Amino acid sequence: MIALFPALMMATLTTPISPNPVLADGLRKLADRRRFVLGAATPVRCLQEGFDGGRYAATLDAHFNMIELENEFKPPAIWRGPRDYDFSQT
Repeated sequence: MIALFPALMMATLTTPISPNPVLADGLRKLADRRRFVLGAATPVRCLQEGFDGGRYAATLDAHFNMIELENEFKPPAIWRGPRDYDFSQT
């Protein structure tokens, strides 16, 4: 058993990892095929123009079919007082 362990380790380390063909197109397409909503929470600033050249937003778009703003709609972010809400940052 002890002699077998190094052989297994070498086989594991040298076996090429092939990409999963099901996930090659992204999680969103897989979820859409199954009518499954797959979402992510993100700060709104990460979706605004100029943030990392749009790579983050493109990744979210490729893999998720629902986006939830992380903290922007929580009461501390929008509530200013009784019947007074500020949605300007959302």
